[in-house]
Formats: sequence, structure tokens, C-alpha cells
Amino acid sequence: MRDKAKLKKGRRFANYVLSVVSVVFAVALERELADTNPVREVKKIRRPKGEPRANRPWAPEEWEVVKAACPAHILAPVLLGGILGYRQGEILSAPRTSYNRKTGQLSRISAKSGKKVVVQAPKAIVEALDALPKHTATTLFVNTRGLPWTEDGFRSSFFKIIRKLEEAGKVASGLTFHGLRHTAATRMRQLGFDTRTIADMLGQETEGMAGHYSREAHLEPKLRGVVKKLDQHARRKAQNA
Repeated sequence: MRDKAKLKKGRRFANYVLSVVSVVFAVALERELADTNPVREVKKIRRPKGEPRANRPWAPEEWEVVKAACPAHILAPVLLGGILGYRQGEILSAPRTSYNRKTGQLSRISAKSGKKVVVQAPKAIVEALDALPKHTATTLFVNTRGLPWTEDGFRSSFFKIIRKLEEAGKVASGLTFHGLRHTAATRMRQLGFDTRTIADMLGQETEGMAGHYSREAHLEPKLRGVVKKLDQHARRKAQNA
């Protein structure tokens, strides 16, 4: 079943099939409808070396190019995803009241954990939100007709920009909107924030997923600072010896 699924729809779908079937057998075991879970011993198909990760973080150059190509009604959602780690669904369903223009605060309820996240909007996001066309919809973000975005409508508009940039050779393949969430987590980790802080910003209950989202962070600048402090400590200790 796993191998047939891979042939028809690829590696990720095949692994998804394994997960679903495993859950079915787990429920069957609990209800004494099965004696074992045969899927437990079937390994998931590994990602081939060189194949880009799904929802990979955006490179800094890609981030700048896409921002420059986005009109106002798409730029603001992109910034929320790439700076604060919003999910696409959280953005499209955000009510007008989720942004307080007087205090500059943004609030959201995490789609998965249900946690409430309230933050002071970064300057770039404030400017993008202030540049949005005025409208009377109940949602914070709308399409060019002044109507709330649908998932399909936003996805179509977003990928139209991405595909055009791909064809021009300005971005690599594999950019997704959910990849912006990984981008935000990666940037936060590179700036030295711990996984608990990253998890809180992403609206996650545990640090495990925060570590997963930021696992590709380039930590050399952060670790350079650690070495600098270690050297300073060693010099002070030698001077006091």
C-alpha cells in the first residue's frame, strides 16, 4: 500500500497513508478488533538527499524579492507569516478587531493549540497594515474586490506571484506560504531566542515543534557571540589570577 501510494502520488502522500492506517489499527487495538498494528513495523520513506524539504524556510534573498513583488493586500499577510509566524488560515480569518491601531497590538488564537498570542506589531507590519485599502468587511484582510479572502483565492494570487518570480529565476522552487512560518522561527533562533520563546510566538504548547520549525537556522553568528563571551571570561579570569 505504501509503495503503490508513492508511485501514484509521491513520497509525502505515501507516508501520510501509513500514518492514517496506523491510527486506524491503533483504534482497532483499543477496541479489541485487532490483535496487532502491522503498520508499526513499516518504515516511512525517507526524503532523498538533495530533495528540498517541504515548506522550507525562505532564503533572505527570496524574502526580499517576494516582498518587493507583492501588492499591499498580499504583502501584509506575507509579513505576518514571515515575521510573526502566522498560519495562512489565521491570517485570512483574522477579524478587523485583531489589530488595534491605537495601541499597535496584534492578537490571534492559534489554530492548533488554541493559545491566545498578543504582540506589539513590528514597524514593518504596522506600515503594511496602514497601507491596506479601506474596506467594510469584518475580516482584517480582503481581496481586490474588498471581500474576505477565500483559501483558494488567496493561494491562487500568492502562487501567481511566486511562479512568475520562479520563471524569472529570482527565487528557487519550493516556496510555500507555510514556509514563512519556518522562516520566522529560523530568524528568531538565529537572533538568539530560545525554543520556549519561539513556541510562544508561534502559539505552540510545546518547544518540540518550535525546534522543528527552526532546525535549519544558521547559528554561526549566535555562536560567535558565545565564543566572544567565553574569551572575555577567560581573559578576566587570567587577569585576576
